[in-house]
Amino acid sequence: MPIGVIAGVLVLVVIGGVLVVSKLLGKSEPSTPEAGGQPAATAGVPTAPGLPTDHPLKSSSAAAAPAKYSAPGDLCSTDLSALGPYAAKKEKSTPNVRNTGGIARSDCDFDLRTSSGMKVTFGIKAQVYPSVKDAKEYFDTGYDMDKKRYFDSDLSDLGERSYGTNRDWDIGSKTSDYTIRVLDSNLYLSVSLVTFGTSFVPKDQLKPKTIEELKAILAKLPTA
Repeated sequence: MPIGVIAGVLVLVVIGGVLVVSKLLGKSEPSTPEAGGQPAATAGVPTAPGLPTDHPLKSSSAAAAPAKYSAPGDLCSTDLSALGPYAAKKEKSTPNVRNTGGIARSDCDFDLRTSSGMKVTFGIKAQVYPSVKDAKEYFDTGYDMDKKRYFDSDLSDLGERSYGTNRDWDIGSKTSDYTIRVLDSNLYLSVSLVTFGTSFVPKDQLKPKTIEELKAILAKLPTA
């Protein structure tokens, strides 16, 4: 056999052996990202900073607060005993119950007298909104307006937020008015105690009676 042919065969054998060894060594090496391989994920080992694979993500947004109150119904059945002397005699009550734009409304206007015959009115206005947000927006609008006129003070222990207004004016009789407005969940509620006499009634006499009556009303309103 010619020497050139034998030399060629030997070269091919050497090259083939190198390729076989290279493949065997390649199987024993771990794959790398550069080579397109990925290590298998294991439970509890983060695949991204701070995010373990066995713990689901929690929503970062708080759930919307549920509506607390349902339609108030006829408020003219309200017990007015907390008003004390200002409700010694009830002459008339006028209800107004309706639903407008999805808002359940109920008003009642009471015509009252003290034992001495002084005229008194007590008004209740309740508005139950479809959502907590709607009630808050309405309350906030009224609050901003009342801060600029007749504002007395913010109040505590009456719903989520509440405040009082007070004014005296002369309309042929000396008229004194104490009004409280309340926000509680999806409820907007206001009550007004007004006296008509020959002299103004001090705020310190009207305010505590109005607060006590409002607490009694809140405790009786139907919830959702």
